Amino acid sequence: MTDGCLNCRLLLSFTCLLAFLVSITLKINQTWSHISWLLIFIPIWFFNCISLCIIFYLIVIKKWLKTKETCLKIVYYLLSLTSSCAFEILLCVKLQYKRDMPYWIVFLPMWIFIFLLFNIITQQMYRTCQTTTGKTL
Repeated sequence: MTDGCLNCRLLLSFTCLLAFLVSITLKINQTWSHISWLLIFIPIWFFNCISLCIIFYLIVIKKWLKTKETCLKIVYYLLSLTSSCAFEILLCVKLQYKRDMPYWIVFLPMWIFIFLLFNIITQQMYRTCQTTTGKTL
């Protein structure tokens, strides 16, 4: 992606994070005690929807499903996005409706997300090491 697109994504990330942090602070301070937790998480879900649109752009326009390597990237990104959204939804349900829900159920999608993220980073580091080793030989 170009630098302009990367800068837009970075700005969007920080804006969504700032809006989420401000809204969660107002909710915890009882200023927005009447607002549902589902509404507090809207900035995070907005960012997830934008990420999903970027993935569909890569699939449809850039045709990333043609090679095995890029197809695996798309699958990992979709699984990561799905587990992240599942964690957010379960957290909202626990905070708003089911206070007796065990925490391990809520955090299970987050652990899956962390595992997938670790897997993506490890594969990228391995590929980078292979290409740099191949160039020095």
